[in-house]
Parts: sequence; C-alpha cells; structure tokens
Amino acid sequence: MIFISDYFCDETGDGFIGGAELNDLALIQEIKKYAPVFTIKSERVNEQFLDNHKRELFVISNFSHMPIPCLIKMVNDGFNYVIYEHDHKYLRTRNPTGYPDMMAPPELTCNIEFYRNAKAVFLQSNLHQSVYQKNTGLMNCINVAANFWTDAQCSKILSLSQSVKSGCGYIDSDKGFKNSMATYEYIVHTLHQEPVALKGTPDEFLEAMSKLESFVFLPKIIETFSRICAEAKMLGCKLITRKDYVGFLSHPELTAMKPQELVDYFQKRKTQIAAELIKLESEHASNNNS
Repeated sequence: MIFISDYFCDETGDGFIGGAELNDLALIQEIKKYAPVFTIKSERVNEQFLDNHKRELFVISNFSHMPIPCLIKMVNDGFNYVIYEHDHKYLRTRNPTGYPDMMAPPELTCNIEFYRNAKAVFLQSNLHQSVYQKNTGLMNCINVAANFWTDAQCSKILSLSQSVKSGCGYIDSDKGFKNSMATYEYIVHTLHQEPVALKGTPDEFLEAMSKLESFVFLPKIIETFSRICAEAKMLGCKLITRKDYVGFLSHPELTAMKPQELVDYFQKRKTQIAAELIKLESEHASNNNS
C-alpha cells in the first residue's frame, strides 16, 4: 500500500503540521499492525514511480503538491487508488463556505475526473459527505464519521479527562479562519468569563484543554470534522461552537457520548477503516493475479 500526502508527521509526532497529518499518522500506524505501508510526499511522486507500483493500492491524502501529469495518468491508466479527503480539493478555493447551501459555483469545481475515478473517497463526516455530493454530484463515498488518534494519544486523552476543570478556553491562533479575536470577545461579553488562551504543541494543547470546564470554537469556515471539538468532548469539556459549520456535530450520537465511549468509538473506527483499505488492496491484488 502506498500512502501519498503533501506532509507527514514523523513517527514520534515531532514533525507536527496539522490535524490532517496527525490523523494520517494514527491511521498509518493502525494499518502497519496488519500490512506494510510505504509513505511518500506528493511532490516526490513522478510517472515512473507510479508505473513501478501500479499493482498496489494508492491512498491519496492531501495532494496539492502532486504533479498534474501524475493525477492525469492515474485516471487515464486505471490506477487503483482511493482519496482520503481532508477538506475540499474538488474546489479551486478548497472552501465552500459562504455559498448558498454550501454549493460553490460550477466554475470553481476542479479535479472532478480524479475524484470520479477513485475506487472510493473517504470523507470525514455527514456534513462533509453532504457538501462533497452537492458540489461534485458523485456518490463514491465512504463516510469515516471520525478522526483518528494514535493508541498512545488515546491513552493520554483518557488520563487527562479526569483533570479538575474550571474556566473557559479558546484557540489562540493567528489563522483568521479560526476566528480567535471574535471568540475572545464572545467569551468576555456573552459568557462573562475570563478567556483562557490555548496554544502550543498538540500535547501542550490537550493538557491545557483538559483543565477547562468549557471550550468555545467559532470558526469562520466549515470544518469537515473538527478534531479539536472532538478532543474537547473526549476530555470532558462543555463544547460551545457553530453546529452548522462543524462536521463532528453532524453526528449527534457522538456528541452525546461520554469520554471513554467516544475514545472507544474512534479507536474502533480506526481499526475498521484500516481494514477497509487492506480489503481494497487485497481485492486489487487478487484481480491482478487472476
């Protein structure tokens, strides 16, 4: 199995980039329990590499740096690949927010043939699936309905969930779409509390969040799942966010779970999705040998 993405965390997580990379790290570790996985950054993929591995399943995560001729080749030459979608790379803006019913104008769609010819497109949530189908007209979806954490991270989260809690926190980020300043003002003027700013490494962030009674997240753009909202719930925090913008909240059965139940659910889904990928690879190998 070949796993392609723009960026990867290293095995210790020290190469942290973002939520997509942390999710992929956990999924890759899970697959490796049962089958070999080769990872390669998308910018390093070329047509010869594809030809050398044509008999294998390609799992394509973020692919913004992948050469266009390689995308075309995978479509035209019938490669066996799935797309593990983290955002909206079927849109030139990668963002449907602000358009009526989250449907961007047709002229903004892109990569449609690449998505159409995938064996499956793995999507993050009910909300993500709905937006994908509206904008592409494609039904080749597998709804992951989860984000993933490594086994070690899950153990840490459960331990931290027992922390004594007080205060109200928010993401202290210079990324405008995280809407940090407006969230700060909301906590001060609407909730009448002193905001606790959260930042730092993923571990530092989790430790600080675990001490909060409530966490506020008011993103400006749609979150296909929202890893951070799921983490807040796994840590036992009260979550205040925008239901219409957060994929995690499109699964009310998840938001109703207690921390242990939610961690167990995500661990189970991680195993199921890893098994689904291994099954797709095995089916492809059997077809090649028949």
